[in-house]
Amino acid sequence: VIAILEILNVARIIGDRTFNYLIPLSMVGGIYLLLTLLASAGIRYLDKRLPKEGIPLK
Repeated sequence: VIAILEILNVARIIGDRTFNYLIPLSMVGGIYLLLTLLASAGIRYLDKRLPKEGIPLK
């Protein structure tokens, strides 16, 4: 599992080396957004597919 702190640390290291923090931190924000959107879509899919208690699966 990749933690947000690990990704932010890599962005900080890149920013320290290049003296440009905007691009690495923006990329981290984009990666985090993509990961959270994919995770929420997966959870939504599972929620629809798994049977609810007392409701038969079609």
